Amino acid sequence: MAKAGDGILLSSLDVTEQKRTQEALSESEANYRLLFDTIDEGFCIVEVLFDDANRAVDYRFVEANASFERQTGLKDAAGKLMRALEPALEQHWFDIYGEIALTGEPKRFEARAEALGRWYSVYAFRVDEPERRRVAILFDDISERKRTESALRESEERQAFLLALGDAMRAQPAAEDKIEVAARLLGEKLAASRVLYAEYDHEKGLAHIFNGWLADGAQPFPSVVKLENFEGEVLNDLREGRVVRVDDVGRLGAGSGYAAIASVQVQALLSPALLVDGKLAFNVSIHQDKPRHWTDDEVALVQEVSERLWAEVVRARAEQALRESEERLRQFGEASQDILWIRDAQALRWTYLTPAFETIYGLSREEALTRDNFRSWLELIVPEDRPRAIENIRRVRKGQHVAFEYRIRRPADGKIRWLRDTDFPIVADGGAVDFIGGIGSDITAAKLTTERLEQSEERLRSAVEVGRLGLWDWNVLTGEIHWSDEHFRMEGYAVGEVTPSYEAWASRIHPDDRAGAEAALRQARDGGHEFDHEFRTLHPDGAVRWLHGRGRFFYDEAGRAVRMVGAMTDTTVRREWEERQTVLVAELQHRTRNLITVVSSMADRTMRRAADLPEFRDSFGDRLAALARVQGLLSRLQEHDRVTFDELTRTEMASLGVFDGAADRVVLQGPAGIRLRSGTVQTLAMALHELATNAAKYGALRQATGRLEVTWRLEPPGDGAQPLIHIDWRERGVVMPEPGAAPDGTGQGRELIEHALPYQLKAKTRYEFLPDGVHCTISVPISASTPGF
Repeated sequence: MAKAGDGILLSSLDVTEQKRTQEALSESEANYRLLFDTIDEGFCIVEVLFDDANRAVDYRFVEANASFERQTGLKDAAGKLMRALEPALEQHWFDIYGEIALTGEPKRFEARAEALGRWYSVYAFRVDEPERRRVAILFDDISERKRTESALRESEERQAFLLALGDAMRAQPAAEDKIEVAARLLGEKLAASRVLYAEYDHEKGLAHIFNGWLADGAQPFPSVVKLENFEGEVLNDLREGRVVRVDDVGRLGAGSGYAAIASVQVQALLSPALLVDGKLAFNVSIHQDKPRHWTDDEVALVQEVSERLWAEVVRARAEQALRESEERLRQFGEASQDILWIRDAQALRWTYLTPAFETIYGLSREEALTRDNFRSWLELIVPEDRPRAIENIRRVRKGQHVAFEYRIRRPADGKIRWLRDTDFPIVADGGAVDFIGGIGSDITAAKLTTERLEQSEERLRSAVEVGRLGLWDWNVLTGEIHWSDEHFRMEGYAVGEVTPSYEAWASRIHPDDRAGAEAALRQARDGGHEFDHEFRTLHPDGAVRWLHGRGRFFYDEAGRAVRMVGAMTDTTVRREWEERQTVLVAELQHRTRNLITVVSSMADRTMRRAADLPEFRDSFGDRLAALARVQGLLSRLQEHDRVTFDELTRTEMASLGVFDGAADRVVLQGPAGIRLRSGTVQTLAMALHELATNAAKYGALRQATGRLEVTWRLEPPGDGAQPLIHIDWRERGVVMPEPGAAPDGTGQGRELIEHALPYQLKAKTRYEFLPDGVHCTISVPISASTPGF
């Protein structure tokens, strides 16, 4: 307010609004500064600098927030030029900010700052009048996200590459083709100069190299190298299974072992190795003719390719070996006359058969492999041999090796063939039997040959045994002699008891005959004629045997006796028969006189007991027939040594027709082969005849309720006593005469048993009538030559 006349002009203005605006601006600036300093994003304002051509060449930092340094790594940037802070920053950053400063068009983008090693998400806009060319930059470090995306992308690309690689390798059957495909794909992907595949022969100190991939102009690597030429760090690392990763060979020392690599135009090297059983087996090498930085992803890719390639190579070689083995098996099977076959161990179906099957079985393989071919196979086997075949298949299914023979009947012609199968289990990794393999051989011809040989040998053996021939074969030069079994026995030796020799033969000749036998042998040898001499042998038990030997010598060109073969027969029996002939004639005369006496006595006794002539005729005829049967048995002594008790008893029973009408009521029980003396047979036979005749007329063999038991046993000899046969004749179920009445059957038969047997045979007898039938016991001395004594 101004007053007039004061000479001073005063003006009063209302600054309230101005104060309010300033305060608001201060508050806004404070808020901006707070936001500027606290946000996580990096923020800066730069002034872009241009050259005369109006091209952005640098920018100066006007200001930067606290996050700027954290997200860029640049310190105290305000007032400094970017080129001064990071000279290597890429030009495209300056171009982008220059364009925004000139046009005023904001821009949002993502880009990598290689110099800073980071990725950024950026929003930039002009913040001042065009002539000042200032740009505000809001940015965020997205390196981790980019790395994740890159890793994912590279992983996807690597997996896609590996899938394509796997498909390409699997499409190649041969190991060399797989190596070539893998090397080519890897070389193309890495833009390599050379990709090699190496396998190591440590025993020979060599590495075998396969040049799988060569870029244009690249020189091939030698196909075989000596390991000693590459001794050093490279080979040592490979032997330890470490990855060899060299970006620039030229920076390494000359003595580091890389000189040999550099000499073959290798400036960068990447080579992972694979150890098998602790030894370097193979490696894949990536060569570059210029220095190169190998990334971790590239290293991982080459390692994985190496492992997959090795697995494919091993598998391909195994499959190739299997194919070659199968081809050899096929060729062998087609050429073999034996049947080679494989069965499924569970279903037992044939899965493989060789052509020989058709020749042997007379059945086509196609027909044999259809339907239930195990059942069809069994039906071809003759029924008697099927259980053996089934049992052996069961055993091989349990893991055993078996061999067995069986016969088949060919369906085409019905012929029988002998086969021999050798079967074996084919075991899986888990130990279970998955398949059964087998070899079937046609042994029909061999069987026939063996049978003929066995028959021939059996005939020879039978002839030797039946003829009781003692054979010898003497190598005169060496003294070695072969004796047949019978020769041993003839000499009084157990078979194999001594080693056959001239001395062993001569030592058993009877002392009185030895000189003559040896003289006859020498005369035959020296005179070149047949040895034919009879002599006695003296055995250790004192037995004397007569032997007749015949043989011949064989001579060499010089006339020396080199071999002698011959045979001996035991002539002891002939000698004894010749000596006994006179005794036998006298015995025959004596037996004839005795027989006449027996017949006369039998006639006299029968006549005294007979009521009339018809009864005499019947009784005498029966007894005479019994006597004739006995004589018939005795006449066979020449053939069967002596009559046995069981033979005598059955002959008498058969003569009465017992086995035709009453066999179910007769029991004959006792040991067989009890031999009787010739003098015993006749009297004992008459006693049995009397007992049997009485049973047939009055006792157990006549009455329907009757039963006859004839048992006998042998009593071994005691001290100085002879062996005895105890005979028990027991009739049961017989209706006997009333007490006091004269029993049937008394008479000549009882008299013979109770008187004649004790007198003539020194037998002990007992004859009694029991309420239900006759009971008779007889104990008779027998020959000590009965078997068992």
